[in-house]
Amino acid sequence: MKRTLKLPALLFAALFTATACSSQQAVTAAAEPEVVSVAAVAASRGTLEHRTAYSGRVAPAESVYIIGKVSGTVSATYFEVGDEVKAGDLLYEIDPVDVMLSVNQALAAYNTAAAQTAMQLGSTYDAQILQSESARTQARLGYKSAEEAVDKLEKSITALDKQINSTEAASAAVLFGSAASSTDISEEGEKLLKSLSLDADDYIKDGVFNAEKAKAAVLNALKKNRETLETSLKSAETAQKQADTGYDAARRATALTTGDAYAEAEAVANASLAQARAALDVAMAQVGYCKVTTPISGTVELKSVSVNGMSAPSTPAYVISNKETMQVTFGVPADTARKFEIGDAVTVENGKIAHSAVIVEIAEMVDQASGLFPVKVNITDECGDLLTGIAVKLTATTDRAENALLIPTGAIYYDDGAAYVYVARDGAAVKTFVETGIFADGKTEITDGLSAGDLVVTTWDSHLRDGALVSVKEG
Repeated sequence: MKRTLKLPALLFAALFTATACSSQQAVTAAAEPEVVSVAAVAASRGTLEHRTAYSGRVAPAESVYIIGKVSGTVSATYFEVGDEVKAGDLLYEIDPVDVMLSVNQALAAYNTAAAQTAMQLGSTYDAQILQSESARTQARLGYKSAEEAVDKLEKSITALDKQINSTEAASAAVLFGSAASSTDISEEGEKLLKSLSLDADDYIKDGVFNAEKAKAAVLNALKKNRETLETSLKSAETAQKQADTGYDAARRATALTTGDAYAEAEAVANASLAQARAALDVAMAQVGYCKVTTPISGTVELKSVSVNGMSAPSTPAYVISNKETMQVTFGVPADTARKFEIGDAVTVENGKIAHSAVIVEIAEMVDQASGLFPVKVNITDECGDLLTGIAVKLTATTDRAENALLIPTGAIYYDDGAAYVYVARDGAAVKTFVETGIFADGKTEITDGLSAGDLVVTTWDSHLRDGALVSVKEG
């Protein structure tokens, strides 16, 4: 019995010993956490440029389309495509025969205008002055006559009033110098009756002259005469007013003829003459346009006129380009256009050949066809390989950060769109969220979240997480 119990006891002891060893190993493993070996670089300050590529077309910086200003038959041409020309060189000529017809017509019109001006300001004007002076004189005489008539009538009425008053005051016997029983009257009385077309016999009845009746007839006749004079005076005053108005109008007409009217007539005549002169000058200039010259020096790139052919203002006759400076035009969005400045450097690539260039023009208005803002650059080095019209690649700096905090772009991770990095700090990886700026050439600008000198982990490891133990290896 004792022997049978010995083996289980030994087995139990062995099992206990094994279990104790296993537990000791587990405790030892838990006491030694895993350390991740990583590479890291210090965030440092520097300059970063972001460059963008565009495509553009090459053209000479200076190029002109020579378009004739008059239509006509080409009589001679002097240069062909590929020829070099200098500013002022005569390119071609137009036969001036047709143009001279216009010159002759303009000259005739000018001579006619000059003759009309001379007449309007000469003999015709003198006749107008004479006519105006004559009308003024007649009006003055009419006014004077009307004035005299009014004055005369007023005096006659005054005299008649005195006569009426004196007749009313005098007795009948005194007026006619006769006795009540006599038919004889005085010589003055008889004259008074005759002056009023009265007959003394009309006032004798039964051999007796009725002086009272005669006096009443005289007073009645005098008053009728006064009424007639009053009517005549009113007519004369009306005539005087009309004569005054006519005289005033005649005086003003004369003043206008010799003053403002002459100035206006002179201005109109001179304007007409100046217009005719301008038309003549234009026609004469057309003769000069028959000789067409180049305004710039350069190479003839196009010629579309020939001898005995037609030249018209609607079609370019020559295209002259100065290829000493070549230019490339490309389009950029509005936000990029605002970042560019005149003088900014640009690289132009034609295949494997690269050229230096500078921005010389930034458009202020969008191109309706492309929706982009045209930018022009001038090539600053030798550009014999750049032919007119070819497409080239341009690279320009669109963003630049000075004294920026930079880290490798590959060290940045994203969590739901938020950028973060691991910073090695006190032997542990610290998950640090950051704000990024521009990036280029494998580097990214950090605008917030890091400081210069922070060790940013640049290697990836599946065990790398916030708080993980890390050891930074060289490189």
